[in-house]
Amino acid sequence: MADETIHPSEVAAAIAAKEPPSGLTIYGPAELVAAPALAQLPLMQPAPGFLGGIRSQRDSFGAGLGGQETVDYTLNWRVLFAEVGAGLGLADHYDGMVQLVAALFRFFREHHVIPFEGGVAVDVVLRTVGAFGVVPAPNDVQFFGFDVGSEVREILN
Repeated sequence: MADETIHPSEVAAAIAAKEPPSGLTIYGPAELVAAPALAQLPLMQPAPGFLGGIRSQRDSFGAGLGGQETVDYTLNWRVLFAEVGAGLGLADHYDGMVQLVAALFRFFREHHVIPFEGGVAVDVVLRTVGAFGVVPAPNDVQFFGFDVGSEVREILN
């Protein structure tokens, strides 16, 4: 029986441990890259506001923690594709970023059930893709990239 709480860090680490789309590296919250090197690009890691949109629904009732509950939440990721000022503009990276979005959709479809220590995220989908543009890394260096949101469903019982 799983414990009685959500597991966003464990789910993110399990996602990061999967074989990513070709050329992409995925980092979980414990591995956040504050100052990405060009050799690490493209990379996907937690975005500011990483955990959001938490919604719960009681599925059955029981005393204390005895009932079952479905909890949905969003993990927000930032994709850093190329450093701004490396001689190329956004238009030069656009096709590569479009291809990466398609690869991420395929990745999340292939890995829609994520087992982790303590339970299983029973449904994980790529829900949102933000506009392509300039996004900061944690050290405020500017990169071309975009944000994506993955919707996670956990069942607590």
